[in-house]
Amino acid sequence: MLEAMASGCVPLAPDRLAYREYVPDLCRYESHQENAAMEAEVAADTLEQLLEGQLLACPPEDWRASSLAGDYHSLFQDLIQAGLVIS
Repeated sequence: MLEAMASGCVPLAPDRLAYREYVPDLCRYESHQENAAMEAEVAADTLEQLLEGQLLACPPEDWRASSLAGDYHSLFQDLIQAGLVIS
C-alpha cells in the first residue's frame, strides 16, 4: 500500500487493513468482515465518492526513511545521553 501511494496511486482500503497514519479518512471504508456483500457495497460507495471528487495522490512523505532519519538520530542520541542503551 505504501509503495503504491509513494508512486502516486490513490488508496482505497478497509479500516481493518489500513494504517490510519498513512491512509486518509476519505480513502478508508468501514469493515464488515462478517458480511462480504455489505463490505463490497461500502467499498463501492467510497470509491464512487473518490471518483466524484478530485482525486489527489497522498504520498506518505512523512514515513519515508529520509524524513524519519533525523527523528531516529535524535531519539538514539537522547537514549545514549540518558544511559538507557545497553551495550
